[in-house]
Amino acid sequence: SISDLDEIKRDVNLSKNASTTWIAVLGGVVADMAGNPATAIGGPQALPVHNYTRDATAPAIVSFTLNMTAETLTITFSETVLASSANISSLVLQNAVASPSQTYNLLSVVSTSPDSTVLVVQLAASDLNEFKKLRQLAVSRNTTFLYTMSPFVTDMAHNPLVLIAPTAALEASEFTRDSIRPVLLSYTLDMDSGVLDLSFSETVKGFDTFQINQLTLQTTSNTSAIVYSPQVDITPSTTPDDTHYAVHISWGDLNNIKRRYPLASSLATTYLSYTASLVTDMAGNPVIERSSAVGLHASNFSADVTPANLLHFDLNLTAETITLTFDETVNASTLQLWELTLQSVQNISTVAAQAN
Repeated sequence: SISDLDEIKRDVNLSKNASTTWIAVLGGVVADMAGNPATAIGGPQALPVHNYTRDATAPAIVSFTLNMTAETLTITFSETVLASSANISSLVLQNAVASPSQTYNLLSVVSTSPDSTVLVVQLAASDLNEFKKLRQLAVSRNTTFLYTMSPFVTDMAHNPLVLIAPTAALEASEFTRDSIRPVLLSYTLDMDSGVLDLSFSETVKGFDTFQINQLTLQTTSNTSAIVYSPQVDITPSTTPDDTHYAVHISWGDLNNIKRRYPLASSLATTYLSYTASLVTDMAGNPVIERSSAVGLHASNFSADVTPANLLHFDLNLTAETITLTFDETVNASTLQLWELTLQSVQNISTVAAQAN
């Protein structure tokens, strides 16, 4: 039977050539026309093969499934294949047979199952995160097709796999969507550029789903902290889907953060909490939330090093006030009035030169 043949092929020491092919016969294996059972042959009397013909039939892919939750590509073959011969870079996924708009050539693999007619390939995170960026590829069974650029694997007799052309790409027989929620692993905050760089466990659908008002900056990891939730996201619409999402905080939000000193003024005072509505992965799974009671500490912090600039001032001699407007929040307690000079002309040195 086919199953017996596959088991024979799976044994790397059995029937690989004439010298590894012997047969033992039980007495009842067959009878002659008079009903006499055949003579048993076994032990040291095992019979060597008379003519041996090696397997010359190339294996073929019968079907495949893609499980985005288990992160596995499972391929069924026409016969037992040699798992160690697998070359993942020969496999290409595409989103249609005719005129595919998106394709991805797999590059790396974590592991493969043992020699068998079914090979389970554990896909690498690097590949998964790259082809998740392609929004029309491998999002359902009918957007998941496979072809081979070169023989992916050999059978146990080292016959190379029959190739599948792009125009005859094989549709997945089963597709399981990703149901694992993404996790925010770490983040950095640059208060000079106003960029909050978030690093996730998988590719997220950043610009479409990110909601800046669902995150809260806090001075400590617990609820006793000074807090602020930014409201305006000025991240460019061209920011790509990725495992990293660089959030551009608005000028107004940055100034509101600075007013709440010491919030986000150093690494020691930069923590983050957020709801599940912050962002989703490419399959629509919401990020795992983090409460304000266990705020996530920044992995790196860059301070604001750009000096404040005076934009304009107002002088009210009736109210006896001078109002200074800067391009960012300033610390009122550091004001040194004697550093201000009122003058009658813009350029004192020019007036002095003219007098001379």
